[in-house]
Amino acid sequence: MKNTTLSPLMNRREAIVCIGGAITVIFLTSMTTLGAEEEKIYQPLIPEDLTDEEKKLVPVIDMPKVADDPLLIPIDIKVNHKMTPDDHVQWIEIWDDKAKYKRKARFYFTPANGHAYLRTNIRVLETTTIKVRARFTKDGVWESDKDIKVVSGSKYSC
Repeated sequence: MKNTTLSPLMNRREAIVCIGGAITVIFLTSMTTLGAEEEKIYQPLIPEDLTDEEKKLVPVIDMPKVADDPLLIPIDIKVNHKMTPDDHVQWIEIWDDKAKYKRKARFYFTPANGHAYLRTNIRVLETTTIKVRARFTKDGVWESDKDIKVVSGSKYSC
């Protein structure tokens, strides 16, 4: 029985090979563009050189410089940026590059929050640098960091 739905120029096997090739090209194209979509992370090297608008984009970290109890380190983070529907903080992340799981937390915000502020506790078992990243709808991702020292005589150190 002859298939009348396909063009006389292409049989079923050729159509399947053609569709498979098209899907492969689409898949490979999307895989190569994934790395290109990575956002640049802005980190101010010299905070004094920032404009007033740029200073509002840098997350402010308040936490102790030395940890007596590395299991409960209080950390306060705020971003002095306006929270309008068109331009606001989308999320704030806490990172520790020496930890097993590098990203400690991500907190989401909407304009209904009014301002971007959070207070939490983190666990740090060794002396490290804590990084905080804030993502804005218009201005990309901005990062700041702060060093913390874990006291070697702590009852939790190994």
